[in-house]
Amino acid sequence: MLDRLARKKRRLTLGADKGYDTRDFVAELRQRKVTPHVSQNQSGRRSAIDGRTTSHGGYKVSQKIRKRVEEIFGWVKTVGGGRKLRYIGLEANQLLGGIYGNGLQPRADGANRASAGRTGGLGRRLGSGNAAKGHQRSAS
Repeated sequence: MLDRLARKKRRLTLGADKGYDTRDFVAELRQRKVTPHVSQNQSGRRSAIDGRTTSHGGYKVSQKIRKRVEEIFGWVKTVGGGRKLRYIGLEANQLLGGIYGNGLQPRADGANRASAGRTGGLGRRLGSGNAAKGHQRSAS
């Protein structure tokens, strides 16, 4: 897949989780002129990602963005109930995944639909707040 990407003036980077922090994988990326932005696996062994990569500001930015992406998957699994499939069949579950993803898309004006209010907009959808306490909105 890396070979099919159009090369630009800037060097390509590839982000991955710490399971890909192996000497062979990192060496293969560097041989293809791709900078590995792989999370370091420091549990009991030496990481294949050395100071050549971690000293650059782009690596730190890449790790912050990766954390944001992981937070989305965490939200889908915990709050969104996406850990367990709800429907029978691939199409229905893919549709549900698309709905989850659509709710987390950033808007063109910079506001995020999922970050409306302190509850991430979930309170209105789950029936909490004034509506759940019996308060009605006035039609104005």
